[in-house]
Amino acid sequence: MCALYFRKWREDNERRSNDVINLWEAVFEDKVIKTGNEKNLILEQVIVAALDTARLDIAEKCIKQLSSEFPGSLRVMKFKAMQLETMERYNDAVEVLDAIIAKNENNAAPRRRKVVILLARGRRIEAIKELNEYLKKFMSDQKAWIEL
Repeated sequence: MCALYFRKWREDNERRSNDVINLWEAVFEDKVIKTGNEKNLILEQVIVAALDTARLDIAEKCIKQLSSEFPGSLRVMKFKAMQLETMERYNDAVEVLDAIIAKNENNAAPRRRKVVILLARGRRIEAIKELNEYLKKFMSDQKAWIEL
């Protein structure tokens, strides 16, 4: 029954991070396996909520769980990069993003995330170079052109 809350929030594009964490700790932490097909979606939702609420312990457990089930998954690597970013380990996050890009050059999201990290750290020249490389592959991204 409680899994319906997670599904509704996902379908309605509601983050509800505090609610997700509260429900996770009260009900699902030890019972997520019983959610069947929604298990991985719930774990991903909990990771994002945990990072939003600075509950790095919860994010770590969920990332490890997904990582053991899907070793080498680009999607799991993305969550690891998000976790590193939350921990302000930006160089490590960029390394993970670079690994994702190396495995799939057509994945725009890690390239955009890398630019955001570079800009946030004041590394404008590197960000400009990265944006130029990005736009060679994704020419129709209007937001990237505006940013450049």
